[in-house]
Amino acid sequence: MEHLKNGILVHQKIYIEKVLKRFSLDHARPLSSPMVVRSLDVDKDPFRHRENDEEIIGPEVPYLSAIGALMNLASHTRPAISFSVNLLARFSSCPTRRHWNGIKHLQATSSNHAEILAIHEASHECVWLRYVIQHIREDYGLSTGKEAPTVMYEDNTTCIAQLKDGYIKGDKTKHILPKFFFTHELQKNGDVQVLQNRSSENLTDLFTKAIPTATFKKLVYYIGLRRLKDLKLCNHEGE
Repeated sequence: MEHLKNGILVHQKIYIEKVLKRFSLDHARPLSSPMVVRSLDVDKDPFRHRENDEEIIGPEVPYLSAIGALMNLASHTRPAISFSVNLLARFSSCPTRRHWNGIKHLQATSSNHAEILAIHEASHECVWLRYVIQHIREDYGLSTGKEAPTVMYEDNTTCIAQLKDGYIKGDKTKHILPKFFFTHELQKNGDVQVLQNRSSENLTDLFTKAIPTATFKKLVYYIGLRRLKDLKLCNHEGE
């Protein structure tokens, strides 16, 4: 923890240096993102499951120790690497050289169904919050006219279209219960408005997928992560 001119910075710089040295990566060349963008072709995906002819790396390679060390970072000061760490942790029982390369790279999408369920839950929370706000306004004699709709963001265009049209039984929706289209009714009533959030602006992509370097850097900045040397430089310039 460091006290800077504009606030307090929490970091694990010394811990990271120890981790890199422990795994003989303290002289490795820095990379700009924690994971390469994955291929849609399963056969070309570097993080696919072990193939029959692939050799499992032996105990001399500290795969589990590296995962544990990285999880500590991801859960405290480096949330931007959480997706990458969780993905690589899946192969802890039988890691291959490909997966170990992913660990070394790091040390330097949900389905439409899931999207519908998630926005359904968010809609319920939204209704409750709007009710609480309305109740407070009434108690204090404030204006109780029609409130503007609460904006909810979604990056899945198919999901947005389905919620706009309401439940229509078809191949894409037959496995989803009609009750989960509650958001459609809220939109009709003017309580909520579902707008598209472009993937390049979606902060949650940091935690759910491997993304291009430029997008990764932008989203990391948006969630408030800063490099210690950049903050110190700004501090000196402001003096």
